[in-house]
Amino acid sequence: MKRLYYYTIQKIIPRILGRIIKAAAALLTMTCRFELKGFDRFIKEAKGRPAILALWHSKLSLAPALLTRHTPFNYAALISKSKDGEIIAEVINAYGIRGEAIRVAHSAKFGGLIGAIDRVRKGERVLVITPDGPRGPARQVKGGIVAMALKSGALIFPMGWTCDTCWTLKTWDQMGIPKPFSKITVSIGAPINPDELTDHEMAATLIKERIDLQETSSIPE
Repeated sequence: MKRLYYYTIQKIIPRILGRIIKAAAALLTMTCRFELKGFDRFIKEAKGRPAILALWHSKLSLAPALLTRHTPFNYAALISKSKDGEIIAEVINAYGIRGEAIRVAHSAKFGGLIGAIDRVRKGERVLVITPDGPRGPARQVKGGIVAMALKSGALIFPMGWTCDTCWTLKTWDQMGIPKPFSKITVSIGAPINPDELTDHEMAATLIKERIDLQETSSIPE
């Protein structure tokens, strides 16, 4: 009975919530108006080679619905093996073949992360990473994304979105959720080539600047 209780809490309930959140995101996006910037370039340049899509953790709420609706790729996301990550993983897995959650221990070294991107390359998936996740600090780039890009040769595409009316959750990342009937502007910037990431400290600064720039350039008029 105890085992059934924990299975229900850890597996069944997150799975149900994941599908509810997916359905709610689909309904929400149907009511909103979108302006997409840089998507054609992203689709063209990410074809046929390893690619990473990088956005802040606070912008993760819309990513699965947006990317599966407006691009042809299948996606994978690195999600921590924490309790908090269970629901996020189920939301991603709810997209079937279009989305795969790759669970990674919070203490994982770069070797484990490189193994994850190897799976992405073989499965012809674009890897979605929140460089400040899963525990922050918010909007600070950690080393994993740099190591993966260097060892895999993947392009890093910075992504951001803004909207005219939005809820901000009281979470560590201050996650944003657009209100119904919002105008949402989404921007995917020019890719960062791994050749630009030879110095880790400068690479982290560059990635942060490029992601922040997408949110600045995507502010609705």
